[in-house]
Amino acid sequence: MTEKEYPPVPPIDPRYFQDLDWAYAHYNRLAAAYPNQWVAVVDGRVVAASLDLGVVEEEALQVAGRTDVAILFVEHGIHVYAHPTLGPHAP
Repeated sequence: MTEKEYPPVPPIDPRYFQDLDWAYAHYNRLAAAYPNQWVAVVDGRVVAASLDLGVVEEEALQVAGRTDVAILFVEHGIHVYAHPTLGPHAP
């Protein structure tokens, strides 16, 4: 059996990493301004924020003209996430 060959992954724009670093460096300010929202950062500034990831992706694409934009969910406060295989009612 031969392994399937896949096309090479295109390189990621270095601005993606710069914007991601900027977002994490300013995370506290982002959390205060955009609590529990998806946030897109382009060239060190917020270009879209929403509870809807799809909206943020569309707006970021329009502003940046590229798909590799730094988008992160900015949590504010304490969140508890449930998983169906964990907890008191797990199988």
